[in-house]
Amino acid sequence: MNKNIDLGTFSWDISKIEQQIIENRKQIEMFSSSLNVNKKVLNEEKKEIQNLAVQISGMKQIQKEANDQLKKGTISQEEYNKTVSESNKVIQQNETRINEVAQAQSAHIKTIIDSENAIKGLRTQNAELNKLYSAGRTEISGNEGAYRDLNKELNALKIESKNLGAEMLVLERAGKKDTDQYKNLATQFAENSKKTNELNNAFKELD
Repeated sequence: MNKNIDLGTFSWDISKIEQQIIENRKQIEMFSSSLNVNKKVLNEEKKEIQNLAVQISGMKQIQKEANDQLKKGTISQEEYNKTVSESNKVIQQNETRINEVAQAQSAHIKTIIDSENAIKGLRTQNAELNKLYSAGRTEISGNEGAYRDLNKELNALKIESKNLGAEMLVLERAGKKDTDQYKNLATQFAENSKKTNELNNAFKELD
């Protein structure tokens, strides 16, 4: 029988959640196989009891006919006794077998009920685990989105630094290093470089 699972113990560990889903699925398949086998056996036992009951009914009919024949004098007492004795033997054997099969049926029915309850419980657990798994994946996707956004910001800062540096180089080559335009670019370049380094260092820590 499956064990109850404390869903709170997973703490968004999606690898653990996924493993438990797989394990539950394996147990569902096992109980399903047992369920199918026991249902098949139960159906065969039902047919056997029906056949045995038909045979008992046939033996009783033979006894009735033998009784009628004895009254009419078409058979002797000895023949009648032999027929009744043989038919009673078959009836007794069949009744004994019916009781045995009926007991076996009770065991199979219990196994079927246990298997059905186990499958139901495991499917309920997997439904809850799948919700946790989906939520965990969403959370990870959100984190990946945040990482991508920061990475885009870092790349944009790097490109901006290169552009500012290139503009400064052009002014410097043109002899305009002492101009206000160059000084403004240098200030922007310094601020941008500082942001770039800070964000780059943060990514190194994350990695």
